[in-house]
Amino acid sequence: QRKRRLATFSLTRWLGWGKEPAAPAANPERQLVAKEEQSAIWTAVQSLSPPLREAIVLRHWGGAAGDGHTYREIADIVGCPIGTAQSRVRLAYQQLSQRLAASELALLAEENWS
Repeated sequence: QRKRRLATFSLTRWLGWGKEPAAPAANPERQLVAKEEQSAIWTAVQSLSPPLREAIVLRHWGGAAGDGHTYREIADIVGCPIGTAQSRVRLAYQQLSQRLAASELALLAEENWS
């Protein structure tokens, strides 16, 4: 029996925002799209359970330079085994990917059917 695969998108593009300065000459349409993407990301992040949200924020945006903590650092910060920290980050990425894919699909449907 084959499992149904959900449409997922690479989180690299979704989560890469905020790490590079915006181009000063970026066009207004691109700026609007970027703002909408940021809003979708934070809505999805906020919808995660507290342990998953904490893990993904520490992994992706934590640290002094904003480049994320290691799994060992996450485990030490939240007081869990390193394997649990890795698992929480993995589960958070999976859930974010699914939620963002769903929001992207909903947006496409809205544009095509309105």
